[in-house]
Amino acid sequence: MKYFRLRNWTTFQHYKDRNPPWVKLHTELLDNYEFSRLQDASKLLAYCVILLAARSDNKIPADPEWIAERASLKQEPDLQPLFDVKFIEWIQELPEAEQDDSETLAECEQDASPRALARGEAEERQSRGRVPRGTDPEWWLDFKLAYPPRAGDQGWRRAQKAANARQSEGHTPDEFIAGAKRYAAFVAATGKSGTEYVKQAASFLGPDKPFLEAWQPPPTVNGKPPGRDPYAGAI
Repeated sequence: MKYFRLRNWTTFQHYKDRNPPWVKLHTELLDNYEFSRLQDASKLLAYCVILLAARSDNKIPADPEWIAERASLKQEPDLQPLFDVKFIEWIQELPEAEQDDSETLAECEQDASPRALARGEAEERQSRGRVPRGTDPEWWLDFKLAYPPRAGDQGWRRAQKAANARQSEGHTPDEFIAGAKRYAAFVAATGKSGTEYVKQAASFLGPDKPFLEAWQPPPTVNGKPPGRDPYAGAI
């Protein structure tokens, strides 16, 4: 599987969170001549790519069928126009020893303000001792993409440690991914997607094993979850 990424991702990124609940979209994009000359379908795809970059830590599978499904597109997209205007670029797979240095250098080139550099140094201190990205198992990206967005930290590294513990107990990545999809549907049906009420991924894969739950969405009334009338007793 080949992967591509959004160029200058730090200009769109909300802080440095992985899987952030929202991204920054700058109006100066409208002043970009090459972008303005794109067909409407390519412009829509560009916005979808920005959102997919947020959900995938800016490592997007070059699979048009998968992109169409994740972005709710009615047909498979043509990525080539976005490559042509250098809106996206291929990810060059490097030896593991070179990956962290190249990514750090790219981020510094894209976002070299004193404030950004200071923030990067603080994050580097906090991240010492973490599992390198290059060691992520292949299924981990599928789990992260299936998991519902949350306001605040997801605890991805702690989640990976929890997943390792569950695997040592006999559970499989397929169970984690299937559970994440059920939970994402439940969260969407209850209107909690992107809020602080979504479980951290680390808790979802914790010893209580919420990933095994059925997560059946509640019944709906006229297409909406039942709930208390907000105006009841207001007068």
